[in-house]
Amino acid sequence: MRSSLALVVLVLGCAPAPVTSPSADGGCLDEPRVFANVVENARDLGGSPGVRCGQLFRGAVPSAQPVCSAFANTGVKTVIDLRVPSERQGDPDAACLSTQASMVLAPMPIPYNVSPADYLADLDSPAVRTVFTTLGDASAYPLFFHCTYGRDRSGVVAALILLSLGVSREDILRDYQRTTEDGLRTTPASLEAVLDEIDRRGGIEAHLTAIGVTPTELATLRAQAH
Repeated sequence: MRSSLALVVLVLGCAPAPVTSPSADGGCLDEPRVFANVVENARDLGGSPGVRCGQLFRGAVPSAQPVCSAFANTGVKTVIDLRVPSERQGDPDAACLSTQASMVLAPMPIPYNVSPADYLADLDSPAVRTVFTTLGDASAYPLFFHCTYGRDRSGVVAALILLSLGVSREDILRDYQRTTEDGLRTTPASLEAVLDEIDRRGGIEAHLTAIGVTPTELATLRAQAH
């Protein structure tokens, strides 16, 4: 009943209560999920240890009109779309978002088989550089990034962000597995392949430096999200 009432409030355009807040252990509380009933499989990366609440959100495509009220409530200033053009045309982001947030296109290959090879292809997409350029702009926060289901491409991007913020491998995989709470199947071995590859390349900072992410951009991300 509570979730249904929250959705009614959003549809009517009234300002709902904040959907995230700090918890006693430094994580984030949501009721029961960030943007519940508005965006599927959405959550605040602040639920990971050492990451601030209310700065970085991930999820599925935000196409429902009430999402604009929900995003305004959390102050979202930037939306990064990780989908390819055909996906955006078939299921566009809610049109109202373009009037209240910067829309950044960072298309990554569709992981049709959700295999390790698919996830590694997303890791090596030029779009990763675009994502971190955006994360390196302090005026872009709070920020929401998404693909279609908020699972695979979003999972790779979330892992890279969380690694940059010093989150452990175990907690990164734990965040990834939260997708199952929305009834979606996950492939942990595929994300582990990405984490293994980052280790092979000398760690997250070495990888980001190799693709052109600057120390200033990384420092901005850490200042905003820690």
